[in-house]
Amino acid sequence: MKNTKELIEMNNKKRELLTDKNKQIYEDFLLYFRTDLRVAEYECEELLIDILDHILDAQRDGKTAKDVFGDDPEDYAKELISCLPSEKKRNLTVFGGFLILQTLGYIGMIYGLTFLILPFFFEGNQAFSVGKTIVVLALILLIIAIAVKGIFNLIRKPLFKENNKRLEKKSYVKAGLFGALSFILIFFLIKITPEFGPDITVEWWIYLLLGVLSWFVSKALKKYI
Repeated sequence: MKNTKELIEMNNKKRELLTDKNKQIYEDFLLYFRTDLRVAEYECEELLIDILDHILDAQRDGKTAKDVFGDDPEDYAKELISCLPSEKKRNLTVFGGFLILQTLGYIGMIYGLTFLILPFFFEGNQAFSVGKTIVVLALILLIIAIAVKGIFNLIRKPLFKENNKRLEKKSYVKAGLFGALSFILIFFLIKITPEFGPDITVEWWIYLLLGVLSWFVSKALKKYI
């Protein structure tokens, strides 16, 4: 039995056999399924291969994907998703851990480099409030969850629409801006959240080291997503 990675590789190869119109409809199915974090990844990839095979069979008979799925492929996609099993909590935890560690990695590296390069504005040793840190971490978790859902919703919005190439470009631009604004919001909250609880002094190189370690761990987790 093939694993998820092998199914994705098979998908990528077979997809090149599609005509441009059929590929557009199929890739709408692909994005629609892969941006739904509720469904199990392996079963999702198996279903995508089945859909691809159906389209290729129809294509060989001179038919199009529209002939297979009718005038409302999005409704068909929703029906298929409702039949898929839910993703395991473990996989969702790994995905969430990847996003959190990557975000904390960037924050740690930015803080470390800032305190290293700008000693005129910042002292060599930087203290942080334990209470503030706990609150900020909780807010980061919330913002990441909202950002992922918002970005995926923006990506899904133009799918299965007529002449959606232009709409897709706009959606990706909006998704990029949404992600950037979410990242800016995290730094804004770090800035405005009041300090409380005991303070711990941390040197710039510790921020940098923790940031780099978080980033590398997030890369290691990515293999299991």
